[in-house]
Amino acid sequence: MNTYKTYLHSMNYMLQWHYHNLGDESVTAMKEILCFGDSNTYGLIPGTKDRYPSEVRWTGILAERVREKNYLVSEEG
Repeated sequence: MNTYKTYLHSMNYMLQWHYHNLGDESVTAMKEILCFGDSNTYGLIPGTKDRYPSEVRWTGILAERVREKNYLVSEEG
């Protein structure tokens, strides 16, 4: 499995957990999810100093999925 597919596969479990454990959808106040971590949170491309694009990083995917539920995702990797 190439590096990109391995990255996406390993982050899929984390995304599923976060997405399904957000709580009550009827809450209208904006809530923030702070993602504080390591190179996975940062989206580091192995062997480089570059990052994956936001739409590829697990934090970016999470942000897109939860935006309609009034959640803001902050990346601090």
